Amino acid sequence: MQAMQRTHTHSQRATHVSPARRLRELLRRLCLGAAAAGLCLGSLVACDGDDAQGGATRAELDADEALVASGELDEEADADAEGVARADDASDSSDARPQDPAARGAKPKAPPEQPLGYRVAKRTTMVYFEPRFGSELRGRVDKHNSFAIYELVKSAGAKDECDEGEGWARVADHGYVCLRRYHEETERPPAPQPVLPEGLNVPYIYAHPEQDRAGNVAIPVPRYRSKFGLFRGQKPSEYLVGNRQYAFVELKRSAKFGKYLVDEHERVVPSVNMNRERPSEHFGRLLGEQPAADGLLAGWVVRSDAEIKDRAQLERGKVVRKPDYHSFLDVRPELERHKGEAWYRVPDAVEPGVDGWILRKNVRVWRPDEPLAEVKDDEYWIDIDLAQQVLALYKGDEVELITLISSGNGKHPTPRGIFRLRGKQSVGKMESKDDATPDEVYYVEAVPWVQYFYKRYALHTSYWHNRFGHQHSHGCVNLAPAASKYVFDRTYPRLPAGWSSANETPDELGTTIRLRRRDDELPDKRKPIGEPDDEDEDEGDELGLTDDEDDEDDDE
Repeated sequence: MQAMQRTHTHSQRATHVSPARRLRELLRRLCLGAAAAGLCLGSLVACDGDDAQGGATRAELDADEALVASGELDEEADADAEGVARADDASDSSDARPQDPAARGAKPKAPPEQPLGYRVAKRTTMVYFEPRFGSELRGRVDKHNSFAIYELVKSAGAKDECDEGEGWARVADHGYVCLRRYHEETERPPAPQPVLPEGLNVPYIYAHPEQDRAGNVAIPVPRYRSKFGLFRGQKPSEYLVGNRQYAFVELKRSAKFGKYLVDEHERVVPSVNMNRERPSEHFGRLLGEQPAADGLLAGWVVRSDAEIKDRAQLERGKVVRKPDYHSFLDVRPELERHKGEAWYRVPDAVEPGVDGWILRKNVRVWRPDEPLAEVKDDEYWIDIDLAQQVLALYKGDEVELITLISSGNGKHPTPRGIFRLRGKQSVGKMESKDDATPDEVYYVEAVPWVQYFYKRYALHTSYWHNRFGHQHSHGCVNLAPAASKYVFDRTYPRLPAGWSSANETPDELGTTIRLRRRDDELPDKRKPIGEPDDEDEDEGDELGLTDDEDDEDDDE
């Protein structure tokens, strides 16, 4: 397959240069209001520098390309390349699922405004709520991404400091950018972020060094400033570390040096001794297309060793079927108990008219609660049942999608309550807190489809595990890639094409999200824009397991 084209930047940079530090410090000073929560909360980095530290310069790469042309260096065999394609002007990858949020009940809007033109950002660009520096952050556009402008406006500040280029431009409702000399006019329309390469359900190739359970790397994995450092046998610029997921844009092959991975900064890593992640294919269930039969609960199998038996007995029951992990399984809501075990009845499991039985701990089911009274008929909102590890995307009082999640484990519970999505990011990095114990240290690059709802807590894709239906996170709500994208595309605040992050506005409040556990009396934690979240997290008891859930380890 073709290699990914790197004309768009879709992730936070994992390395830093002094401009990045200056920009991060600017962001830190600006992110004082809760309206910027989606950009500033600790587990995601808001923006980064223009170039990767340690990366080869353009002149060095040009010189090396000349050596390849002369035959002095062995270039990779393009015919054998195993990268994936990313088109410049690609839109969201789609399948048979509905893709137009407006047609599926998004808030009604006037016909879209026609842009005055497009600009491309040669550096990370901050979007402000007002046309003045120092106002709260509305969002961000990453380097190399194009974005639409709708009108040129005057500064709202006492002194106009945006005097290097075209001046201030309105780029969205409550969104303004200072167009400087590093913004260029372009005819390339912006693409929704992140762009999905053909054949993938995530924006990148993800891999990590082989390591033991403690995060100790088994065999050192070198990283080179460019492919030519690998080809020439130069000293590596660094070695990859454990407890870290790395994002790459290409997997290529050299006839002489074998397979190697290439990141967005053109740094390369030999693929030997790297474990490539295989993101989950779980999506969930569109109830309009796949409803449960009358009187049954829609559910899934959540253990790889689950068995359906001909009677609700462990010892005497005969195995009649071994359902696939994450396969649909509709069950009767009544439970039968035998010797301390609870069983669901599975209609027609043995043959038509002959039911089977499955242990409750091997199944997760969707048990709907009362819809929120204040939600409009055409409004999307999210309901999460933490006890069953199921998310439901509602449109009014109708459920559109149900899907499995992974919420916080017993040590790191997910907060319960009613919240709003405060900010969204197309892609970002996540890392453990500074005071994390050695066995809890983690760092994951390029996490797609992130939606913040409270402090550091967010809904986001998890490409590094497939334990959906089990508590497995450090407090966030993990979703499989396809479900994560589906929900992200339908919630507010919207992420304008070309933007990497966006916060809610007074005219476009974030989507409501309810996180519950059985019959909780839930606090309403929705705050006015600009008001910070409570200091007391008030998360209640840890989500310890009961006989409703069994979260024993398995290999899935």
